[in-house]
Amino acid sequence: MACPAAWGADAPPVTDRQVVETIDRLKTWLYSRFDETHGHWEPRSDPNSSNFGGVTALVVTALLTAGEPPQVRPLARAIDFLSKAKLDGTYEVAVRAHVWASLPNRYRSLLERDALWLLEAHDGRGRYRYTPRPSTYDHSATQYALLGLWEASKRGIATPDPFWAQVERHFLDAQNPDGGWGYQTGSQSKASMTAAGLTVMHILLQQRHRKQTRAPEPIMAALGRGMSWLHRRFDPSRNVTADGKDAHHLFYYLYSIERVGLASGVRFLGDRDWYEVGARVIFDSAGSNGISGNVADTAFALMFLARGRVPTWATKLVSPTEPWNRRPHDVGRLTAYLSDMGETELNWQAMSADRSADQLLSAPVAIVIADRELKLTEQQERNVKGFLDRGGLLLAIPANVSTRFGRSVRELARRWYPRWPMRRLDPSHPLFHARGRVRAASRVHGVSNGARDLILLVDEDWSMSFQADPKPGARAAWALAANLYTMVSEHGHLAGRLAALPTRGRAVAARDRLTLGRAHIDPGAPNPIEPAVWSVMSHIIFNRSGIDLEVADVAVADLGDCAYPLVHLAGTEAVELDEPHLAALERYARGGGTLLVETVGGQGAFALRIEKQLRKRFESAAVILSGRSPIIRGETFEGGHDNRRVDYRWQTRTRLGVMHRHRIGAFLIETRPAILVSHEDLSLGILGVLRTDVHGYRPESARRLMTNIVLASHDATTVQATAPAE
Repeated sequence: MACPAAWGADAPPVTDRQVVETIDRLKTWLYSRFDETHGHWEPRSDPNSSNFGGVTALVVTALLTAGEPPQVRPLARAIDFLSKAKLDGTYEVAVRAHVWASLPNRYRSLLERDALWLLEAHDGRGRYRYTPRPSTYDHSATQYALLGLWEASKRGIATPDPFWAQVERHFLDAQNPDGGWGYQTGSQSKASMTAAGLTVMHILLQQRHRKQTRAPEPIMAALGRGMSWLHRRFDPSRNVTADGKDAHHLFYYLYSIERVGLASGVRFLGDRDWYEVGARVIFDSAGSNGISGNVADTAFALMFLARGRVPTWATKLVSPTEPWNRRPHDVGRLTAYLSDMGETELNWQAMSADRSADQLLSAPVAIVIADRELKLTEQQERNVKGFLDRGGLLLAIPANVSTRFGRSVRELARRWYPRWPMRRLDPSHPLFHARGRVRAASRVHGVSNGARDLILLVDEDWSMSFQADPKPGARAAWALAANLYTMVSEHGHLAGRLAALPTRGRAVAARDRLTLGRAHIDPGAPNPIEPAVWSVMSHIIFNRSGIDLEVADVAVADLGDCAYPLVHLAGTEAVELDEPHLAALERYARGGGTLLVETVGGQGAFALRIEKQLRKRFESAAVILSGRSPIIRGETFEGGHDNRRVDYRWQTRTRLGVMHRHRIGAFLIETRPAILVSHEDLSLGILGVLRTDVHGYRPESARRLMTNIVLASHDATTVQATAPAE
């Protein structure tokens, strides 16, 4: 197998599309291996074997994790087989418990049966081997048994605390001095078993210590040492031991890494995204026969790809100098609640504020929790503000209702966004009704640019509720967080984990350059509402056409002498342009320039008011561009798109009653569309921002429309530059 070398620095990042294609291939191959005669995936039909039923349980779990409906005939038959089979192995019963936990409540009695079997099968000290009540143990079988009991616990089937106390004593004692865990106590550390030990630590935090205001120090110290071991030695192509050897079982190991990554929220091991590089290994290993014709390895690989690809909705910001993680499962428990509520899996992650804005953008919300003043370095401030400027939202939660924390967040907001003061949210804000109505008893303050929220500061300790409330959803914090998720995902439409904003994709010289204008009405305030829009568009334009795009700020009053072929004038609320401004716009348009007027967010009346003023000035109305217009058809210039069919956000379709026809208006000078008007949002679509209160085009359509507008202006410039002198 050639995969060990494939993940290295020279390997291109695997894409979300490649992941989806690989998932489909693995599913197809697994279905092809189904034993139609016996209704299972067992390599041999020997019900007396201790591992009988395990492969079937593993494949069914993998296919359910990958979103396959249990009614599909092979799955339905395999589930029926598992419900009747007498299994007598630890792995087999534990994995079967995962099957019942993934199915509707009518399978609860089967989950209770397997949980009881597991509870009675340990060695008397919370440890397991292949078969019940063993005289020896290993950490691999033990972790699978504990995972099965954990799945049962999450469905309300409790395991007694004295059992978990035994588990805690053992795993704390079994950790090696180097921070890792081995197959048994005293054996050398290896990556898969270190991941197992870390996963067990997270299970213990949830099962024994969830209600504590601070996590116990021995477990947190063990987690720190174990994660340090993984950070130093993580290799996605080898299950390494402490002495650098390969312990093999690669795909079992990758799935172990995923479990600890998802339980802890950790996205990077060392400096590598463990999912991205693990997916690269699987992508390069998957063939027409799954993973080397091995059913179990293929099932582990499928679970890794499918579970890890689940959208990441929130990042818990890590600060190396602040006690950010005293409640290690607050955001994780909230995420599980949101997943159950929406009947769709979600992930969360923990990430340092030292990470770049683009890396932070892997989730739409960044959550910062502290009980003291928030202190960020200059670089961390640039990273977090860059995340906000590129479409992110910061949720600030004061642990222990810390007023010092609240004051420090307000001060940051004042420095970052002096134009937009922090205000208390009105009860009509989507935070109070996006999914379910919540009485606005909690005071929530926010900073908005008029199109979307940038910062939300709550006045209660939501973190403690998420960590310790006996019943998720009991307090208003849960409902408000559910509304927040609905807001930032546009009712649950987040993309997969590897989806990202467009970046410059080819290292070749530009074939041409183009400078556009970004207009502002107030000469003293050139700061745009969405400053990252044209940075994203520059990558899109280069990848599509090979043109280097630059953007320069220009005051509206100076447009009359402006030579830029395209100027973007964007705003939110209605403004009244004075005579000098209108004269400058007219002079620019009659001089051959193209002006694009846009209401960012699509909610306000910015474009509508300017259109009314221009209608009076030009003594004509704007017309909707026809499908024959080059800006719409896109066929007359290199890199253009056919935009005769576009996609709107669902709330926009509902409001406008249109489905797929664009609504770009134009004031014509002679036959040229000189001033374009979009009442629907383009900018937030270009940034990929999903918000329930944004009206406009879906991201792909917004980018395609803007691409044609830019390329049309370039085409006009080229024609003018090459026209013969009169």
